[in-house]
Amino acid sequence: MPDLLTHLMIAQGCRKLGNRCSLTSCFLIGTVLPDLLVRPFPIIWPSLFWFVMPLHTPVGLLLVCAFTSQFFRPPRRKLAFCNLLGGAALHLFLDLFQKHIKSGYLWFFPFSWSTPEIGLIWPETSLYLLPVWSGIGVFYLARWFVGRRVVLKQLPLGAGK
Repeated sequence: MPDLLTHLMIAQGCRKLGNRCSLTSCFLIGTVLPDLLVRPFPIIWPSLFWFVMPLHTPVGLLLVCAFTSQFFRPPRRKLAFCNLLGGAALHLFLDLFQKHIKSGYLWFFPFSWSTPEIGLIWPETSLYLLPVWSGIGVFYLARWFVGRRVVLKQLPLGAGK
């Protein structure tokens, strides 16, 4: 959970710095997509690790993003694909800085068993940042709700119902 929150908050910051494109939700979903695809299954069924691990690689994520974007209407598919893949690429970039006791993420699986990690932080380091990310998240949500209230007040009488 803290790792997902870290990925989401950094993605939100990157989105705020860059231009505002439509389908922001696809970018944010793409940011947590690798962990959502891989983490739950080995916890429930540990023997599935080697079957789902390729989904946390660039090729696996490319295929998943291409498949997922097919659920959008044809004019929006390319934008959905680019946002999902951009979020997944940001996730993989952030994972580059992690270090692991055993092997890390096998980016070039099945062609290579080496892990291209920089190894600056341990994965559990994000636990220390959890209060900071939670505070920033609450701030963004409060600002969003206040903005929605202002918009609803500006609507003509009865239009907001």
